[in-house]
Amino acid sequence: MTVNIGLITSAVVTQDELSTFVRDMGGKVFADQWQTGHLQHEDTHIWVVLAPENLEEALRDDGKAVVGKLGDKPNSMIDINLSSREGSDRLALRFATSFMARWPTILDDCHGGFHSREEVLQFKASGQPLWMMLDTSLQRTSMDQAET
Repeated sequence: MTVNIGLITSAVVTQDELSTFVRDMGGKVFADQWQTGHLQHEDTHIWVVLAPENLEEALRDDGKAVVGKLGDKPNSMIDINLSSREGSDRLALRFATSFMARWPTILDDCHGGFHSREEVLQFKASGQPLWMMLDTSLQRTSMDQAET
């Protein structure tokens, strides 16, 4: 099973900037429409891609929540695909927090939850696996749906 998360930023991040960032993080860069780059640590992997179509979808589905959490107009979205290998979540969190340190960004957990840099840093410091953050958003979404 693979898991996806997204990074939504108010910065206009170009393909070249994302490629440079991936290289600076020790990753490999690809020039195709399916992935911009790949990062690996031992046998854990993540793949990243600039995803303007997913930003459009996020804004269509959750525009108020995105703008409210980000505090500005979103301009770029990066999708992160995690491998199913244990530890891939730590690699994804390392990439996400480094990205968030460079550009004003929120994390989209792709389950209705949007998380600020501070929230992601707190979560990362807790040492819990990323799935726990996703589980919290899934529980919140289920409760919201039950109330309607």
